[in-house]
Amino acid sequence: RTGVAQLLDRTDQISSLSHLRRVISPLSRTQPHFEARDLHPTQWGRLCPSETPEGPNCGLVKNFAQMVELSTGIEDTETIRNELHAYGVSAV
Repeated sequence: RTGVAQLLDRTDQISSLSHLRRVISPLSRTQPHFEARDLHPTQWGRLCPSETPEGPNCGLVKNFAQMVELSTGIEDTETIRNELHAYGVSAV
């Protein structure tokens, strides 16, 4: 099976960090998928609009924005709603 493991780029600290913050789309590189290659409006501030490779992977391999933090292990949706409300996000 291919694509299961990768070598970590250790050229310098920035390239290692960039490699670890990479988001790779499972879509085929041979088909256009123009909409998937664009940055969706809900991704602004979460994914970097300028850091993407050239060639067939352009737009299908994206990187997290500089200040993004991932939250894991949160299963209480009420807590999430309360936090969003505290930040001024209103329900649709």
